[in-house]
Amino acid sequence: MVKWDNRPFAVIRDAIRKQGKVALGKVVFTTRGHVIALEPWDKGMVGVTLRDASSLPAKPVRASDFGPFRPLAALHLTSEMGR
Repeated sequence: MVKWDNRPFAVIRDAIRKQGKVALGKVVFTTRGHVIALEPWDKGMVGVTLRDASSLPAKPVRASDFGPFRPLAALHLTSEMGR
């Protein structure tokens, strides 16, 4: 089993938190590079991918485009995942 050392991430997280800013970086998903914003969150960090206007769809995507929302089905899935 690989043993993780979280100290390098903690140093980066604490520096970002102290400055009150986000860190910008680059990450690769499926062979394409994406700009990412890292922000401190509790004892970890949250990464949010950023897009420029040219990468957005021409037509806005709305929740209604995906059909009816079924919260009971989603609740069933999450309860099964905990087992």
